[in-house]
Amino acid sequence: MAASIKARVNGAEFDRAELSKMWESTRAQLGGPEILLEPETDGVVTLTFQPSGADARHERFRGTFERAVETYWPQAHVEWLDG
Repeated sequence: MAASIKARVNGAEFDRAELSKMWESTRAQLGGPEILLEPETDGVVTLTFQPSGADARHERFRGTFERAVETYWPQAHVEWLDG
């Protein structure tokens, strides 16, 4: 079953194409699941992916996503909206 989590990317303007490019580049370098990125408003993005049983709280995934955002947009930071 797919998992969905929401994040706000503060300090960066982006669109779906930029997010997809950022994530695919990160997957090639660091690994990570395929994800469906759904940009919303005010920098909020929904990330839908197949979770790993070994990463039940998605901490590894969250860390990888944060590093990817900070690499592409050094002034930005990720705020997780789902706890």
